[in-house]
Amino acid sequence: MGRVSGKGSGSGSGSVSADKPVPYLDPRNVGTLSKEYVVPIARHVPKDSVARAVQQTVEGATNFIADAARLQAIKDLLSKSPTGAAALDLVAVTKVKIVFATNGGESYWDGRGRIVIERSQSVEDAALSLVHEVHHAGLTWLGADPDPKTQSVHEYVRDHLEAEAQSRAAAYTTRNELSKADPGLSFRVDAASAAYDVAHGQAVQAAQAAGIPIDPEAVEAAARKAGVDSVVDILRRGKAMSNGETYEEYFERIWRHEQPRPWRSTGR
Repeated sequence: MGRVSGKGSGSGSGSVSADKPVPYLDPRNVGTLSKEYVVPIARHVPKDSVARAVQQTVEGATNFIADAARLQAIKDLLSKSPTGAAALDLVAVTKVKIVFATNGGESYWDGRGRIVIERSQSVEDAALSLVHEVHHAGLTWLGADPDPKTQSVHEYVRDHLEAEAQSRAAAYTTRNELSKADPGLSFRVDAASAAYDVAHGQAVQAAQAAGIPIDPEAVEAAARKAGVDSVVDILRRGKAMSNGETYEEYFERIWRHEQPRPWRSTGR
């Protein structure tokens, strides 16, 4: 359908006909269209709506270009880490969509095929967020998410905490690999990541102090488990949600919400 030319029929009917097709509206012809049609467009569209729509379109195009460049920078960075490269492989296998948002919050896996990365994060931190969230996505893809309908509350909370800690451990491992390759990189450090590093390091030192030949992979597996256990402990004790709930309290509430409601008497 073409644009309205500006030479209307002058009938004043406002109806769409052969000589007045359905209008193609864009900011350049809105003035003409508002004169062509009996009910001015301005009555339907607030005066600032066109300007706002144009601004949003420009911002959207700008974000699209910037997001594409940011995603490529994230992928380039992760490809320099064995764990990060494995995470990119998992993105490909699960076919998750990676999108960016500006909401002032954290990055997250939405459980429905999208990993949402917070735009305000640095490339380094966004890369770790991707590693973290794709591990959650992998559990969903495998059908291995904790299930409140088949598990006890204890099992459900335990498995969620373990999944969260394992996902974080993957991100921390990626961070350590990248930092070793390039000490100039900068990553955010929080209580959980610090606890992981301490527990992981102590486990490695204990293995080395034993003075007996040990398989490096076995040492790393034991150190990783020690680190994960320390993160689980942090998650159990720390306030994680904006309403002040701990992870345990949050997952307990989700479990209760998913339980069958007790039958209630109607009084009959």
